[in-house]
Amino acid sequence: MYKVNDMVLYSTYGVCKITDVTERIMGNTCLEYYILKPVNDLSMLIYIPAQNEKLTSKIRRMLTAEEIYSLVKSMPEISTVWIEDARMRHDNYRQILAQGDRAGLVTIIQTLYLQQQTLSETKKGKQLSAEDREILRLSEKLLHEEFAYVLNIKPDQVLPFILGQIDIVTSSGEAE
Repeated sequence: MYKVNDMVLYSTYGVCKITDVTERIMGNTCLEYYILKPVNDLSMLIYIPAQNEKLTSKIRRMLTAEEIYSLVKSMPEISTVWIEDARMRHDNYRQILAQGDRAGLVTIIQTLYLQQQTLSETKKGKQLSAEDREILRLSEKLLHEEFAYVLNIKPDQVLPFILGQIDIVTSSGEAE
C-alpha cells in the first residue's frame, strides 16, 4: 500500500516520511512494518505493523496543494459549534483529531478561537480550559505542519497564508 519515501500524516505525530518497509520476526511470526520518521523530530522512528488495521488506519495521505486551497477557500463557510458539556466537547474533538479530518480541524480551531475571544470580552481574564488549549495547540500543529510541508512554506507562515487567501476570496466575492 505505502512505499519507501511516501510522505504521509500519522496520527498526531504529523507529517512523516516512510523511510523503510521491512520485515521483523516477532515470536514465530514474520511481520511487515512501515517505518516512519516524523519530519519535525528526526530522532524518532515509528514502527507500524502493516497488518494492524487499527494502526495503519491512522496513516493518512497528505492533501494536495489544490485541496489545501479549496479547504482554505471554504473556511469562511465552516460553522463553529460550541458544545457546552466539556466531556462531550473533548470527546468530539479527540475523535476529529484521531480521524485527521482537516475540515474538522478547521472547525475546532475556529470554534476555540471564537470561544477564547468571547471569554476575553465577557469574562475578563478568563481562558479556555487546559484541555481546550491543548486540543487547539494540537489541531493547529497538525494543520499548519501539513500546509507548510505541501506548500513549501514555514509553519509560522501558514496563518498569514490562510488569512491572505480568505481576504482574496471574501474581497472578490467568491465565498458563497
